[in-house]
Amino acid sequence: MSDIEITYVPDKTTHKWVTLIGLVAAITYLVAAIWLIWVIPTRLFAVKLGVLTVFLIIFGITTATRSEVLAATATYAAVFIVYAGRG
Repeated sequence: MSDIEITYVPDKTTHKWVTLIGLVAAITYLVAAIWLIWVIPTRLFAVKLGVLTVFLIIFGITTATRSEVLAATATYAAVFIVYAGRG
């Protein structure tokens, strides 16, 4: 016999932790993208577009439905293009 003890964790607790981790990851992802675009000099606009492209590809890879991903990615792209163009 093994000395490993298995403990039951309620579904509500697991759901709260998964939600919290997802929220922290999403906020970190969005803030990191904005900071990277802000740090890149304006004269390197092609590099900014490359960074935007990478973040949009990563953003589009989710388990959401196709229409949700399309709508969210389009909105995300519009906001970042405006932000990159001003910086």
